[in-house]
Amino acid sequence: MTTDPTPPHDRADAPAADAPPAPAPTPAPAPAPAPAPAPAQGPGGWAVAALVVGIAAFLVGLVPGVGFLVPLAGLALALVALLVRRDRGRPGKGIGVTALVLSSLALVTNVAVTLVTVVVGPALVDVADRAWDAWSGQPGSWSYSSGDDLDGAAGPGSPTPLTTDCWTADLPATTWVTESSLDEGASCSTDVMVGDDATGAEYFVTVAAVPTSTSDGLAGDGSLGAVTDALSTSWLPSVGTVVGDVDEVQLDGEPARAASMATGTDLGTPGVALIALAPRALSTDDGSARLFLVTVTATDGGDLEGATDASSSRSDLDRVVDELASSWRWAD
Repeated sequence: MTTDPTPPHDRADAPAADAPPAPAPTPAPAPAPAPAPAPAQGPGGWAVAALVVGIAAFLVGLVPGVGFLVPLAGLALALVALLVRRDRGRPGKGIGVTALVLSSLALVTNVAVTLVTVVVGPALVDVADRAWDAWSGQPGSWSYSSGDDLDGAAGPGSPTPLTTDCWTADLPATTWVTESSLDEGASCSTDVMVGDDATGAEYFVTVAAVPTSTSDGLAGDGSLGAVTDALSTSWLPSVGTVVGDVDEVQLDGEPARAASMATGTDLGTPGVALIALAPRALSTDDGSARLFLVTVTATDGGDLEGATDASSSRSDLDRVVDELASSWRWAD
């Protein structure tokens, strides 16, 4: 009997004839789509409003009153816009800062304009008005003839004195003077008519004492240079047109400024304007004064015999000014 060497198959290894097929693998689920990005946020209404008001404030900054209120509103809106942006994380910092800068500049500009308009402006106008009151502006409106019995006149041959409570000065010995102060309450101001027998010319000599309350508002440091600069746009134009440079002179050892002027309607009448500061405030009927405005102006003709044309009397006028300046003395 022959034996089969092949071992019999394990039943477990034999596939079952009726076993179902293995199921197909399930595919992995598709990834979820990324969420749509949130829409970008704008700078916000506060920032936009602050910028609009800031631009408006910058445009009206030169207008007193309105130019002060609008920048304040712009500053408030700009600050609110910056705070809202920080709390809510919204953009608009650049717009808020721009609005803040514009409103700040407008506010500073308006404060400066208001100071000039309210403080410095009236002071300049007051000085010009006082100087105008002390200077008739119409050379030649007074006249006299040689030999007239003049009130307060000094005869030729001796220096003609001018005396006030604040200062004294002399005029050339050949002059005659009629004193007629336009402001009786100002003991340190005077307005005189001067006739020169030597040349036949006539001059107006005026001195206006400016109250300390007015002169203190002209310039920040109150120096002679600063006061001269301020008066160069207010008082000097009321006298005439400056010819050449403003020179440095002295009155009784104190610095002063002298400007040669062309006066009259046709600018053909010579004159000189002096700006002087006394060494201290001097007592006047108006209170006190330290700033003094002096003008020496030739007339455009007169009634003196042999009167010369004023346009050719610059050298004669300078002689009067030199005598006035060299003899000037401040009161003790």
